[in-house]
Amino acid sequence: TKHVRVPIDGPEEAQVLSAIQTALATAEIRATRIGVTIPAQDVLLRSFTLPSLPRSEWETAVQFEARKYVPFRIDELIWGYHVTEQGSPQQLAVAFAGIRTETFEQFQRWFEQAGVKPAFIEAPWLSLARAVSPRRKASDESFTGVVEVEGDVAHVMIVKDHLPYLARDVNLGDASEGHDASASSVDQKAERLLSELRLSFDFFSRGNPSASINRLVLVGDEATIGPWSTWLATQLPCQVLIATPPCESASREPVDLRFALAMGV
Repeated sequence: TKHVRVPIDGPEEAQVLSAIQTALATAEIRATRIGVTIPAQDVLLRSFTLPSLPRSEWETAVQFEARKYVPFRIDELIWGYHVTEQGSPQQLAVAFAGIRTETFEQFQRWFEQAGVKPAFIEAPWLSLARAVSPRRKASDESFTGVVEVEGDVAHVMIVKDHLPYLARDVNLGDASEGHDASASSVDQKAERLLSELRLSFDFFSRGNPSASINRLVLVGDEATIGPWSTWLATQLPCQVLIATPPCESASREPVDLRFALAMGV
């Protein structure tokens, strides 16, 4: 019902702690337990499939398979997973997320010093997927592409039923660098995003040949993503939409789409 944005002035622990305390005070948050989403660059996300196994064997099998895809030792991570049973062919689709233990403990320490306790700490892709990805019928094998644009970075995901199966960050660069504005009516950042979307969709399709991506949802500053959505719709073989906020502020005004992560939490 309330929303605020507070910049973090630097990487020092005192500056991060100050931003957390300022956000809580400005929003007049009295609760001592809060939900937390942490930066994308701190979290590993991998998806893979396993042959159909009894539920009692899932955790061991996931841990063994994840070793192939994670550039750290599993015992150095705080990790979790979600399994979806697929009927045809019979296999398990796994979404695996992990964070370095020392990084996780650092987040916990910041919030403890701010006087609050995280009820949960999750990857931003989970929060964003929950905000913009509808649950579908079990027979619906379609996936949704999601892009959150934040400055010069685009967070690109492919999700289904509130779960991310691919997530990557794309640096869109400075649109003014080497770009002749008179030569093209298309924003250079949008062109870069289109190229990275095609790459992501192609990579996902090769690993999931039976899957289809039937829509792309954009989130971010509407002044930026509005024009992009119209152009991207002419370039991609799927529906392109701007996300619809699932809630309103206390004053009944629509919430800025830059708060999509908070809505997902």
